[in-house]
Amino acid sequence: MGLGVWSVVGPSPGDSAHTFVDDCNQIDTPYTLISYRGSRCSRFATGKRPVMRGLAEMPISRDIERIVFVGVIHTDTQSVERARKAVHNNAPDVVAVELDRDRYRQLMNPEATRTIIEHTNPTGDTVQDLMQQIASLELQLGDMTGSPAGEEMMAAIDEGRKISAKIALVDRPIQATAQALMRVPLDELYRLMGMLPEATKDIQDEGVLSLMSMLKEDGAVENMMGEFRKQFPNVTAALIEQRDEYVARALCTILDDVPGKIVVVLGAGHLQGVKAALERMLRVSSAS
Repeated sequence: MGLGVWSVVGPSPGDSAHTFVDDCNQIDTPYTLISYRGSRCSRFATGKRPVMRGLAEMPISRDIERIVFVGVIHTDTQSVERARKAVHNNAPDVVAVELDRDRYRQLMNPEATRTIIEHTNPTGDTVQDLMQQIASLELQLGDMTGSPAGEEMMAAIDEGRKISAKIALVDRPIQATAQALMRVPLDELYRLMGMLPEATKDIQDEGVLSLMSMLKEDGAVENMMGEFRKQFPNVTAALIEQRDEYVARALCTILDDVPGKIVVVLGAGHLQGVKAALERMLRVSSAS
């Protein structure tokens, strides 16, 4: 799926997650890096070669073939195992996941996050209420499938930590996406908000397992995203396309920072957009 994992978020600066976060320091980069226990500080900075343990300074290839893309469906149990196996089998230097810092923190505290979602009433703020609806829908889907939203990302992170891979959170900060949604015409937001309860009822009537099976058919996600784009073009730009660009920029930076293999775990609805944006950015970079 491509809408991503949404929840109620606390206040934070707008597009402030352009920071490198580890146990030692913070410097600017277009993704968040999580340290693991026992790691030493590596410092990556956009436009500079990284200082890495045990590696001499050397040119780093920006070859997209170093990236293993893993498409997942949120709240799908098989996707959890797919993400885990991809990390285990490829033993990458970096595991990049479709999370931002706020969402990662929420997944580290699932019970508190559930309580917030279940007990948050409509605020009258259209964007906040829409995001709350999406969060509630994904919570229900997770309960139906037995695989909470975000479990596939945490599985990749856990497997990455076992092999001492660096963990990169490459999604756009949630507050920046909320700001983008504020620029969507209200009638389009209202139409989406009106559709979500109907979608929830359809899933309950037809069965969530049927939905998951359908989404795994060849071309199903692409067709669904195409229909969504036709009905909600501005929402698609804010929720999907702009985030695809953000993730692609982050991956460009990681390609510069790390010489080894990178496993990237994304919602299936983001795969085509991220790949296309990344390929375009690399072409432009190589031509300049």
